[in-house]
Amino acid sequence: MLSFATWPAIFVTPLPWLIRYWLKPASPPVTAALRVPFYQQLAHLYRPQKNTHTDDTRWLFFASMIWFLLVFSAMGPLWLGDPIRTPNIGRDLMIAVDISGSMEEDDLELRGQPATRLNVVKSVLNAFINRRTEDRIGLILFGSQAYLQAPLTFDRVTVSRFLSEAEIGIAGPQTAIGDAIGLALK
Repeated sequence: MLSFATWPAIFVTPLPWLIRYWLKPASPPVTAALRVPFYQQLAHLYRPQKNTHTDDTRWLFFASMIWFLLVFSAMGPLWLGDPIRTPNIGRDLMIAVDISGSMEEDDLELRGQPATRLNVVKSVLNAFINRRTEDRIGLILFGSQAYLQAPLTFDRVTVSRFLSEAEIGIAGPQTAIGDAIGLALK
């Protein structure tokens, strides 16, 4: 469906014709711009060209088309499709992940191999994020300070990528879990 952002711009369409009607054309100068003493001898060499009406008509047509296109573009045409409904039956989930120095310990196992705490958290959360198809998910990373890495979104792929790119210590060496909880609530 075609819609216009600034539809009142249509009212400037008759502006060139109104200006032409109100403003009279400039009258030709009374005195010559250049005095030539032998003008009479040159006068017979001048043959006025035939002014074809089609040249004026073409110019008027192209000028009118350009004006209409300028007015049309000033109106801000928008092509609006059918509305897309987003699922609103899910929940809003903010995930806060600790990336402080304590997450570097490899005291856990992942698939039978020793792994750091952060790698285990990433593995568990990636599986969790992929199952939450109708929920909006956000990501907060915290260390000494809490940072909003991804706002609430339906884009699970981006949240998973941001989680996998998280590195230990980029938010500081301490654990400020209270700041992360406060940011998640905010």
